Formats: sequence, structure tokens, C-alpha cells
Amino acid sequence: DAQFSASEASALKASVLGDGIPGLKKRNAALRLGGLSVAAVSTTDVTRGAKVEAEAPFSRVRLRLYSEGGAATAFRVAVGATETLASDNANNLSEIVVGGTVYNAVRASEGAPGWVLATVGGATTFDWAGVASADNPKELVTDWVDVRSVARADGGTRPLLAFRVQHAGSTAGDWAGFSVATWLSGAGAYPWFRAFLPYSVTGTGVTDLTLTTASVATTTLWCAVEFDYDVPAFTVLGIGDSHFEQHGGSAIGVHGNWLFQACANTSSPSRPIHYFNAGRSGGGVNDFTPNGLAEIARLAPKIVCYEPITSNDGVPTDATVRAAFSRIAKVFAACQAVSAKLVLVTGIPFTSSHTATEAADALRLSITTHCAGLAAAGLVSHVDLEDILGTGAVPNRIQPALLYDAVHFNQTAAELLAARMGAKLNVLAV
Repeated sequence: DAQFSASEASALKASVLGDGIPGLKKRNAALRLGGLSVAAVSTTDVTRGAKVEAEAPFSRVRLRLYSEGGAATAFRVAVGATETLASDNANNLSEIVVGGTVYNAVRASEGAPGWVLATVGGATTFDWAGVASADNPKELVTDWVDVRSVARADGGTRPLLAFRVQHAGSTAGDWAGFSVATWLSGAGAYPWFRAFLPYSVTGTGVTDLTLTTASVATTTLWCAVEFDYDVPAFTVLGIGDSHFEQHGGSAIGVHGNWLFQACANTSSPSRPIHYFNAGRSGGGVNDFTPNGLAEIARLAPKIVCYEPITSNDGVPTDATVRAAFSRIAKVFAACQAVSAKLVLVTGIPFTSSHTATEAADALRLSITTHCAGLAAAGLVSHVDLEDILGTGAVPNRIQPALLYDAVHFNQTAAELLAARMGAKLNVLAV
């Protein structure tokens, strides 16, 4: 891979593969479609459910819930392995189906088909303390649930997890969701597509698992689904602006951005890779970096992609360049603390209003040079997109054929960028 220096490749070969224990590889990886700008606080009383495609056979799962709201109480969660993505009737959409049999109750015994009640601290009904804020969501993580995947019976190859989360938002505190209205229709035709089929059950659909619906929903719970696979697995955490979240709305199905595409294209049953979206459309570095640091600490991903500069902060200056160097050091230290590999992403040319002069663009490019130097020293990885996106002008601009609007690139560009990042992931995901 031309993106790697000799010293970088050597450092990667010698890197720690697990949680601080040489040679120990992680089996868990977490998928989160929705980034920071798409999620909204909700007071709905429905039970939110979904069927989600995993990358490979799994033996345990847990849910990681996120919200920018206040304290909330009385949550209940149920999960289970199912064999079909069909939504032609209420049972197929919103119940567990194994061996052609519908299961609408808690499983009879460990390992048997059916729903399993998830817990937090051992309790099947639990509260969510704390108050969050915009761009700084709080997290609630269930305990690991022992649930083994089952073979697909609908022609698909990727195992499926079904989940339900019950909460009375109007009386017991906020929770959060986001729209997936265009996900199935917008991304379904692409090879990197992964099913995330949501529904809402009216009422207490975990307390009463017989409650069903035949309607696919347009919104879903803001959560990450974390799988414990049978093989080494990788979570790729993306921390950046709209280019990391939804391309200003131009990403396929909104959530199929270039990093999601890179992860899904590179993933395989022998090496599952999930993208965890922590992008923030319209956000500056001081909007998405603090949340990114929090996610590194609590998620402990194996790979972190970080964008050290954004046009949302305006014209670069000497001060903002120095601040970028310090932020990179902070993100690097956070990655080191959890044995994550850091990928610095540069080379997205600014709009004319943000780099009106050659001097301003030179400051932007000085951050690229700094990142390249860190990679040459074997400290980080570096993916530079300048040669793919840029016209080569001074100041540089995104090529007109690759533009979606005045700021964001289109799907043609996204595929090129995904290919470059995929090559990097092929080396890092070892």
C-alpha cells in the first residue's frame, strides 16, 4: 500500500493486537449508523425494535444506547437471533423466527430459540441516570447477553439480531432516535449495504413480547449494536465533520458515507469490521473532538479515524494550526490508552470562502505535512485524499466532477475514498 511508509508498516507489525495484552485479539465490534447531528431527543412511548445484519456468526451481544437528554427511568430490553429479514407479516417483522417457528416469549432455556431479556447491572428493568447535551451524548450499555446466531432461512448469508427497547418517554424521561427513512430504499442496491430494519410496537412490547406490528418504521433507536464474534473483529470509530457523518446529506441512504462503505467493503466473515459513526455535520473541531475522546474511552475501538481540521472552523490561521497539532496529540494519547490504532485523515480541500489565498491553503496543508511526519515516525497511520479530490489548483479545490454541492463530495468521490481507506484497513485490521 503506497499509503504506508516503511517505518509505519514496521510499527504496525509490532503493534499490540488486544486490550494491552500482546497477541490477544478483540472479538467484539459495534455498529452505529447515526452520527451526532441526526439524532434527536424523543418523548415517545412506543417500544422500538429492529432487525440488524451482523457480519459473521456471533455468540453474545449487547446494546449501547445514546441520548442528549436528561435522566430517564424504567427501560426494558429484549434481544434474540432470528432467521429472516422478511417483513411481509407482523410475526416475520417483529418476532423471533427460527426453523420456521415463531417465538413470541422469553426463551425456555439457555441456548433455546426465543427472546432473551437484557440486563444492566443484572436488573431487567433499569434506569438511565445523568444529563447530556448536544454533541455530548450520554451512554447506557447493557450487560452482555448470551445469544447464539442462527443460520438464515431467507437466502441471506449474514446472521441477524432482533432487538426491542421499551420505554415511556412521555412520563419517564427522554430517549433518542433518528430517521432511517431513506436507508432501505437509498442504500439497498449497493454491495456494502447492511440491513437495519426498524419497527415500533405500540405499548410495552418487552413486558408483553406477543405485541407485534406489520409496519416498517422510518425512525429507529439511537444505539450501537455490539457483537461478540467467533473471529477477530474491529470497530472503526469515525470522528470528524459532515464528511464523516453524512456528506451534507448526500451520502447514500444518508448513513452510507464513504467510511461506512470502506468498512463494509473490507469486512468479511473471517474479519468483521463495523463503522461507528461519531461524525458531526456542521460541527467544528471543538464540537466533534470532545465527544470523540469520550467515545474512544468508553468504546475502546481498534481503529480511530480522525479529521484534524475542518472548513467549518473558517480560514486556517497560525493559531488554529498549532491547536490542531495539540488536538492530534490528545487523540493519539486517548488511542494509546485503549490500544487503538489512529488514522489521521487529511486532504479534503476547502471551499473558496475558507481558503481564499495561497497562504491560507498553505496553513491547511501544513497539517497534512505534520500528519505525514507522525506516520513516517511510526506513530500513526495517515490517509491523505488531496490527490483524489483536488484539482491541483492553488489554493486547491474539489474537482467539479466530484462535487455534490459547494462543500461536499458526491458518491463517485465516496467510492474512490472508500477504496483508499479500505486498503488501509486491510493492513490495520490484523
